[in-house]
Amino acid sequence: MTWVAVARKDFTDAVRSRTLWAVGGLFVVLAVASSIMFAVLGSSSGTVSQSAGRQTMVNLILFLRAPAGWLVPITALLVGYKAIAGERESGSIKLLLSLPHERRDVMLGKVVGRTLVVASAIAGGFGAALVIGLVMYQGVAPLLFLAFVVFTVAFSTAYVSIAVGFSAVTASASRAAAGAVGTFALFNFVWSVLPNAAHLLLEGSPVPDAGQFPTWFVFVQRLSPNGAYEGTILLFQGATTLEAKLGGPVPFYLSWWFALVVLGIWIVVPSWLGYLRFRDADL
Repeated sequence: MTWVAVARKDFTDAVRSRTLWAVGGLFVVLAVASSIMFAVLGSSSGTVSQSAGRQTMVNLILFLRAPAGWLVPITALLVGYKAIAGERESGSIKLLLSLPHERRDVMLGKVVGRTLVVASAIAGGFGAALVIGLVMYQGVAPLLFLAFVVFTVAFSTAYVSIAVGFSAVTASASRAAAGAVGTFALFNFVWSVLPNAAHLLLEGSPVPDAGQFPTWFVFVQRLSPNGAYEGTILLFQGATTLEAKLGGPVPFYLSWWFALVVLGIWIVVPSWLGYLRFRDADL
């Protein structure tokens, strides 16, 4: 048996949780409500031109970005924090490893299985939002929205990797939960003020003047999973706003594709570090 079998079983077990169904339902409701609100506050419905349709879709993506930025991490951390620690605490991990599974198969299967759970919630919520957009605005660009969904799934995978990584380094589900809560606080509240603190120490003011933001300031913001997810929006929004903020051209390390690279690092490194600890753990 391989990591595929672990992922399949883990996905099946995870979707039985009422809590996860509630969170997934909340995601769907929030995405649908945001889309309806966008339709009410935005332009009138009807057939739009190709260029106007693209801009309408971009506006919808920007409207959905904010709620996704905080609900996706919560969902991913909730799904992932007990992946291994919960089984170690209950003792079922010994039964799992008594089957022909290597510990790396368990680790990879847990990450993939829990990612599929979160991706299902994202697909359900954003799929409903896309349908509303297509009905309200004929002629919008659905491929742009598909790219946004892919980026959001990558964002969720980064948080699943972090949660499962924490879960792998401890035998206590409560400590894994504490790590998940700390991760959410770090990346959603603390990290955003780090560039301001550094700029205050270097320049004497917490916020640079408009058109004079140093590139390192934005780069530090983009190093967190949330900042990297924000950076991918450049694919849809374009670089004009960021160029005005910097007062010059956007360097490659602030481009949308580099933000995807950062998300890729957050997907790989936390789960790999967790596996190294789990591989050597005495169960």
